[in-house]
Amino acid sequence: MRSEVSTKNAEGYRDPTAAGAIKQIERKNTMQAYEGEIWKVENARGGENEVLLLKCFENYAAVLRLTDTKPEENSVEIRSHSLKWSDCGKVGYSFYNTLCSFVRELSSAEMMTVRGRVAYALGFCLMQTKAEPGKDEMEKEPKQAAAEVVKQVPAQVQSGSENEEMTKLRIDLAATEAERNVYKGLCEKLLSRAAE
Repeated sequence: MRSEVSTKNAEGYRDPTAAGAIKQIERKNTMQAYEGEIWKVENARGGENEVLLLKCFENYAAVLRLTDTKPEENSVEIRSHSLKWSDCGKVGYSFYNTLCSFVRELSSAEMMTVRGRVAYALGFCLMQTKAEPGKDEMEKEPKQAAAEVVKQVPAQVQSGSENEEMTKLRIDLAATEAERNVYKGLCEKLLSRAAE
């Protein structure tokens, strides 16, 4: 547990500059952030917002900002201390030195759902990619296999035959089944090698 940094100097006067510098040094030395975690971050006005780390890089992370109100489009429900929402089309970034406190880590299923919705909101699932020649389904990464299945869902959405919630459930199910199939294939391969 981190100790609280006093915002007052030795004479008892408020000194936010020194307190901020000490906090940043403390954060740099003690905090490690990973993908799929929710953190409170310091905003430019001195307040705090919650963000979900989508992808971590050397000096910053790609994030989704969490709000208390449901956005009009591209919404995803995320459980933090309470129910939060995010617009998957509004991916931002946050430097590690603005991270204040860890909130919770999303499960792999929750993170898979968020990634699928972000890909859909940004139009990545509509892009066609060429399969690598000579590779079969079992050699693919689980997340890659799930992303390929998610690509097939937008045609149903465009036809207007399903409501938004049903479509989200279908995307989640398809991604989960694809990931399961890849892991199943990898386990079978491993068992066959062990039996040799």
